[in-house]
Amino acid sequence: MKRQWILAVLSCVAMHGAALATSSQPMHMPVAELKRVYLHCDRLSARSVLDRGSAEFCSLVAEQLRLRGFDGSFERLIAWWQIARHVSTEVPTAQVGPIPGRPGRGAASADAP
Repeated sequence: MKRQWILAVLSCVAMHGAALATSSQPMHMPVAELKRVYLHCDRLSARSVLDRGSAEFCSLVAEQLRLRGFDGSFERLIAWWQIARHVSTEVPTAQVGPIPGRPGRGAASADAP
């Protein structure tokens, strides 16, 4: 189990590095990156409890995506998400690693404080 987690984390290192290269702050991420990170947060939170930092980062991503990607419309964000979560080409949920773009730890953990 621990080996699978390590492999999942390693598989996300390149994705995480690319997000940090653009910017680790959601307010500076392009909308396409916000969408990708939002879906990643969704998958990660579906399989484990997010630590406080990850939950805060994902909330900031969601807010920026709502404001900039959907002209402030929560309803449009949810309509997009309901479709996008099923057609996402991202890694399977079992292999989801750290949240891309999140500075610091970047990983959610069920045993985090």
